[in-house]
Amino acid sequence: EYLHFVIDYIRRREESAQYQTRLTGLTQLPGTANAMCEALLDRLEKDIGASLSRTLVSLLLASRWGLLEWELRALLRQQSQQVKEAGAKAKSATSEGGEGGAYNAPLLNGELFQRILRHLRPVLDPASEALAWTRAPFNGLHTLVHLRSRTFRAAATRRYMGDDATFLAAHHQLAHHYRRLTGVAGPLETKAVREFPYHVVKGEMWTTLESQVASLGFVAQAYLHRLGYEALRELVRAYNTLDDIATERAEAAATAAAMASTPTRSRGGAAAASGAPTTARGPTSTAANLTDEMIESLKLKLREYCYFVKHHNVNLVQYPHMVRQIAITTPVDSCLHQDARSYFKRLKRSPHFVVVNRARGKLHHQSVNAAAWAPTGLRVATCSDDRTIKICGVTGDALITVSQSVSKVTALAYSGTSRYIAAACQDRSVMVVDATNGALIARANGHTTTVRCVAVSARGRFVFSGGEDRLLKCWDSESGVELFTT
Repeated sequence: EYLHFVIDYIRRREESAQYQTRLTGLTQLPGTANAMCEALLDRLEKDIGASLSRTLVSLLLASRWGLLEWELRALLRQQSQQVKEAGAKAKSATSEGGEGGAYNAPLLNGELFQRILRHLRPVLDPASEALAWTRAPFNGLHTLVHLRSRTFRAAATRRYMGDDATFLAAHHQLAHHYRRLTGVAGPLETKAVREFPYHVVKGEMWTTLESQVASLGFVAQAYLHRLGYEALRELVRAYNTLDDIATERAEAAATAAAMASTPTRSRGGAAAASGAPTTARGPTSTAANLTDEMIESLKLKLREYCYFVKHHNVNLVQYPHMVRQIAITTPVDSCLHQDARSYFKRLKRSPHFVVVNRARGKLHHQSVNAAAWAPTGLRVATCSDDRTIKICGVTGDALITVSQSVSKVTALAYSGTSRYIAAACQDRSVMVVDATNGALIARANGHTTTVRCVAVSARGRFVFSGGEDRLLKCWDSESGVELFTT
């Protein structure tokens, strides 16, 4: 790391005019990498101001894999604008209003941002440095700014991240930034879906976690971008964070109770026992706003979502657009079922379809030709080229198998009472089957060509069929007698 600083000094010397020899300049450099980092932070504060330096370093430290150049520029421009406005308000509110401090804070522009990158050049990742200084056309999405120097990270943490306020503010700013990007199609949305829950958890944004991260919409979005494992990991991370908070509170309460029950204790011990329980988290932590009931409720919801993603991962990967339809099959008293119900209630028309769990094996051995949903909403029937009709429950299990057909079954229909199923076969016949037990009720023959479609009357008394012979026939569903042809 020290050599990187020396090389950067030589590069800066060649880029600008210097009145010292190279040897004289090198002898005046600090002797350790830590001192080099401190000097870099001092130059950064002198150039762009302490407030903007704090924001810059905290954003780079809070980001996991670095920030794209345009992202960092937008975040810093927003912060510099806020500093300017705050300085202008303070200057107008005071009668003397000096000319230093926040009033002279520079407004971020392209030239100032390039100077920032030039300052950070010795501590940036080599790949990000090369991309940042090689201006390839249409390569804006690949310009990454990422800190590589561990010594610089430690020095910046000691100077700027001493309290939780700066740490939480950086994660809050990044979380709001990625939340705005979740509606942008393309690689930016993929990155936003990956990074948004991480910063929500690190920033202890519990309300956002409950309403936007632990939700079926976010799970569906994660699986649409093939980030199901990342979503599960962030849900587990959030649960562990809340569990640590609950454990810290329980230990603090137990310690306070033990100190209160001690008959003799010192003055300092009495003051500690009478005060608020202290935990590992600072006073600025938002965990103080959480009650024990809120923690347990949020932990229960996160646990249900974690098990949902774990147990239904096969279906979620294959059908990422049907997350809510899969969640509706969970127990009625679960948070997942209630979230899915509230979503479908907002729709004008609820879709009627079933999710077949393909992990339990295929229903048919050949192609499925048709499927029909029972009017009761509890079963679905399918027909196939393997000459069978399968009647399944909402979980995808085959409850009844009808094997009375001697040829391929091409179409089927339920009666309005869900009692009968009419099926068209490739041997020019029509079958009427009892949907409760799979028994064959009647078989009708009369078409001279293949039967293409069937329909059943509301009460199941009549069956209609149409074929390639351009005829529509009506049959009695009990006896299979032809009633009329048109």
